[in-house]
Amino acid sequence: MTFLNRLVSKLTGKVHIRAVLIVPFIFQIILAVGLTGYLSFRNGIDAVNDLATQLHTEITARIDQYLNTYLNIPSLVVNLNANTISNDQLDLNNLRSWLPYFFEQSKVFEELSFIYFGHQQGDYIALHRRDDGKLAYNIRDQKTGGLMFDYHLDEKGETLGLLKEPSKYDPRPRPWYQRAVRAGKAVWTDIYPFVGTGTETGQLGMSFVYPYYDKKGTLQGVLGSDFTLTRISHFLRSLKIGKQGKTFIVEPSGLVVAGSFPEPPFEKNKPQLKAFDVNDKLIQATAEYLTKRYGHFSRITHSEQNKFVYEGQRQLVHVSPFNNKFDLDWLIIVVVPEADFMEQINTNSRMTILLTLVALVLATIISILTSKWIIQPILGLNEAAKKLSNGDWDQSLPVGRSDELGELANSFNSMAKQLKGSFKTLENKNAELQRLDKLKNEFLANTSHELRTPINGIIGIANSLIEGTTGSLPEASRNNLTMIVLSGRRLANLVNNILDFSKLRHRNLDLQRKPVDIREVVEVVFTLSKPLIGKKNLKFVNAISKDFPLAQADENRLQQILHNLVSNAVKFTDSGRVDISAEVREACLAISVFDTGIGIPKEKSHRIFESFEQADGSTARVYGGTGLGLTVTKKLVELHGGEIDVASEVGVGSRFTFTLPIAYEDNE
Repeated sequence: MTFLNRLVSKLTGKVHIRAVLIVPFIFQIILAVGLTGYLSFRNGIDAVNDLATQLHTEITARIDQYLNTYLNIPSLVVNLNANTISNDQLDLNNLRSWLPYFFEQSKVFEELSFIYFGHQQGDYIALHRRDDGKLAYNIRDQKTGGLMFDYHLDEKGETLGLLKEPSKYDPRPRPWYQRAVRAGKAVWTDIYPFVGTGTETGQLGMSFVYPYYDKKGTLQGVLGSDFTLTRISHFLRSLKIGKQGKTFIVEPSGLVVAGSFPEPPFEKNKPQLKAFDVNDKLIQATAEYLTKRYGHFSRITHSEQNKFVYEGQRQLVHVSPFNNKFDLDWLIIVVVPEADFMEQINTNSRMTILLTLVALVLATIISILTSKWIIQPILGLNEAAKKLSNGDWDQSLPVGRSDELGELANSFNSMAKQLKGSFKTLENKNAELQRLDKLKNEFLANTSHELRTPINGIIGIANSLIEGTTGSLPEASRNNLTMIVLSGRRLANLVNNILDFSKLRHRNLDLQRKPVDIREVVEVVFTLSKPLIGKKNLKFVNAISKDFPLAQADENRLQQILHNLVSNAVKFTDSGRVDISAEVREACLAISVFDTGIGIPKEKSHRIFESFEQADGSTARVYGGTGLGLTVTKKLVELHGGEIDVASEVGVGSRFTFTLPIAYEDNE
């Protein structure tokens, strides 16, 4: 036994008061700064994710808007030209007469590379905007003998001369012509190499084509307008996507349409590249990740945000389908390294660590000096107290301070002089009683706060065991765990009532009023209260209509009011039902909770809303409870500006009715 005592004494020891003052102070500093830094870091991460999502969404929206605007121009031009032909303003038998019309049109729609018409007989006219911005036109008709002549135009639309030697050209075998004839309607072509004037020959682009039929349904030719894909790439490169972000557009086949990388996704007279073949490692890695995740680009049908690791860094990638009414199907992909957003957060983290170390050093120095300043008078007091306990009544402490320790010295001196005086003893006891009374008032609130965390923990653990997180359990164990959950929830409700009772008593409970759907709140309360029924033959009935007016109330407190009334009804009702109904009364809403329980004697009904009261002592012994639920309920209703009353008959049941203000548009 002596050995055990020595072991306990050695393990516990005697902690010096200096350590008691220094260690908690330093610990609080470390904890506060550490938690602040951690929360700041976590908030920064969340902010990065939000910012990345916003950036991706904004960039994708801008690209989508640009594509819609840019791709609408060819269809608009083709439709205008078709209408012009239908109105006999353009002569199908004299394509040269179209040149002034095309010239004026090209000044309006500068985005287009080609505006053209290919006749069913093989004639062809096209106005072409070259890479240098100057205009040229191509013509093939009966006068050219089957050859296509390329002419350069000045700023007024006058022909300046040939750009190159005439060449053989027939529009009918071209991809754009064949595509329009096969479709029989306005349609986009696949991407294909252009045949144009000078340096533009071999560039990849797309055509919007429309087969023009006369009134008899005979094909007369194909109208079209083109653009090169380089214009889309120029736009993508103009976007600011972080520091290293990239964006590119692909077809469902994986072929690149355009991209923000410096190198073009295709070269003249070379086939269209796939995303895997682009000379950009980040784009290649993104394409490989998306293919691995979805199997194929064609399986991506909706917008998604994903993350993957490339060269040790996380990449944030957003993919969004782009479609239009002419069956154009592309994918817009935006990828941004997470490091573009994390630089400032990492700097803040390093600064937080540095500040923590500085705060720790300063806290240590300050705590040592403070402890010395506090402990020195205490040591003198301890020595004087020892002498006083030995019968040396001539002890007097020097009073050189006006703080608490100075007051302690004064008190000690007074105690030494009046040790045998009953007046001082009575005064000290009275002060102690006042202090205890204050502690008692605070105890109610503090205890409620301290109890809620372990209770919620017990409920959470029991629920997880019931749900089988550790494996299947015997039925008896599940029943016991269910009892633990029910008892825990009941205890949590009691603790909440105690806490609210304390807040209401001290008038420091504020409401967050807003329009509330009472029917929805009732459904939530019934769902949470179902476990209280247990094996009782009892059912819940929500008799409130879906179009019932909204109440101006604090939703959480309204839920608490209803939960207290429903749990009270379930507790005193063994079989039957618990109904909740509502009606409009002038400028307020009246909500009623009816049960088929044991009822309340009339002589007791006026006391049930008082603190720690139930109908009678036998009720508390049989059904349990603190008697605070209805007290808290009444005060919460009154805090909303309403009233609550009860109508009950023994053996029939009880009806609790309370009122709430109606929510109007001008309610705050």
